[in-house]
Amino acid sequence: MAAARSIEVVDRLDILDLYARQAHAIDSGRAADWAQCFTADGVFVSPTYNLTATGRTELTAFAESSNSAALARGDQLRHWLDAIVMTPTGSGTGGGFDAVRPDNAPIHAVHADTVPIDTVPIDTVHVEAYLMILATSASGSRVDRSLRVLDDLRRVDGEWYLLSRTVFRDA
Repeated sequence: MAAARSIEVVDRLDILDLYARQAHAIDSGRAADWAQCFTADGVFVSPTYNLTATGRTELTAFAESSNSAALARGDQLRHWLDAIVMTPTGSGTGGGFDAVRPDNAPIHAVHADTVPIDTVPIDTVHVEAYLMILATSASGSRVDRSLRVLDDLRRVDGEWYLLSRTVFRDA
């Protein structure tokens, strides 16, 4: 059995850029921009908040309320995602054969009418990461929350989006 296909560098960079755009959006109060980082039917699950938000309207409302609550306490939140482990889960993740024919029939040798598995683009990725939310205020900075993040991402029209995110408080 072949090892799972690795994620191309350009995809890794695009995914890291997605995370950076999402963090900057929520931290600067741009809730709709944060929600746009999800697919149209994306889901955010937070046992901490006892919340499941589905679709960009609910995602936007959650981001607005989260940011407003922090600002009301006098805190500016900063989301810091790190220790990001990406695992391909969809197309192009391998399957134990050297190549596939254009009709998707597996073969064990590369011929002129075959497409190597490595040329099949990955379209879904599972991510595990740590999220630290820092709260900064006039009196200083502190760790507000330390969380584990489980994301499933999907490529849509060449762009990466969050299909689902579940966050768990470290305990």
